Amino acid sequence: MPLVRLIALAAAIIVGVSVLLYMVTGQPRWRRFAWRAFSAAAAALAVVLLLLLAEHLLASP
Repeated sequence: MPLVRLIALAAAIIVGVSVLLYMVTGQPRWRRFAWRAFSAAAAALAVVLLLLLAEHLLASP
C-alpha cells in the first residue's frame, strides 16, 4: 500500500499548490491544472487498487 499513499500524497500536494496559485493569481489555467492532476491521480489510484484486487482474487485458493 505504500504506492497508494505515495500517489495520494503527491496528488494532494500538486492539487493544493495549484489551487493556492489559482487563488493568488486568479489565472484559470491553475484551476484546470488542479482538476487534471486530480483526475489523473484518481485514475492512477483506481488502476492500482484494481490490480491489488485482481492479485487478491487470483491468490485465493
